[in-house]
Amino acid sequence: MSDKLDLLRSLRRRAGASGERVLAYVARHGQTIMNVEGVIKGMSDVALDEKGQRQAAQLAARLQRIPNIREVYTSPMERAWETAAAYMHLVGRSTDNQTLIQDRRLLTLKAGCFEGTVKNAAREGIKLFLQNPTVPFPNGESIRQLEDRVWEFFEHELKEAKAEGGPCLSFTHNSVITSLANRILGSSEHEVELGEVVGPGGLIAVYEERGGYGIEVLFEPEIESPSES
Repeated sequence: MSDKLDLLRSLRRRAGASGERVLAYVARHGQTIMNVEGVIKGMSDVALDEKGQRQAAQLAARLQRIPNIREVYTSPMERAWETAAAYMHLVGRSTDNQTLIQDRRLLTLKAGCFEGTVKNAAREGIKLFLQNPTVPFPNGESIRQLEDRVWEFFEHELKEAKAEGGPCLSFTHNSVITSLANRILGSSEHEVELGEVVGPGGLIAVYEERGGYGIEVLFEPEIESPSES
């Protein structure tokens, strides 16, 4: 494991330590059968499996304790929307598009020809694109394109939270969360398809820190869950 992923995983031990004002909560969708199989899902629109539904329920119960959430966003992918819907139903909120806002900038990495392949078998091929972040995956997007759209979304929402005083909540994917963590932690590495910050059904917080931002892992229903978004 790289030093970078050691740093990202160390955030689990810091959960709740900062005491700073939280500007955004970011949740990863629950497990799917393709997580279990180690398959790169990308734009494959798969639903949560039974364990993923339990993870979504546990995550919803954790989120229910957080007050004053300003807006709720989700990736349009079914696995993210279904995770978000578990929370919305628990707190008695509608899942229509005005209340649960779908935003395509929260979509997972578009890995093109690698989608549907077993992650371990594709690892060396994927590394070529991680090492050359401006080169798009065949029939997909580049790491830089992912990073740019992810930061465009969160930069706006973090500024809104500062101005309006309430955090947003977003339901998204492993690659999006890792890209956001890389940006906040000032990483020049690109681990978005080969590592993870938080497991399926997990939750991170983005908070103010000395004029910038910090992140912490707040919750994971089952740390042993398979990786890959």
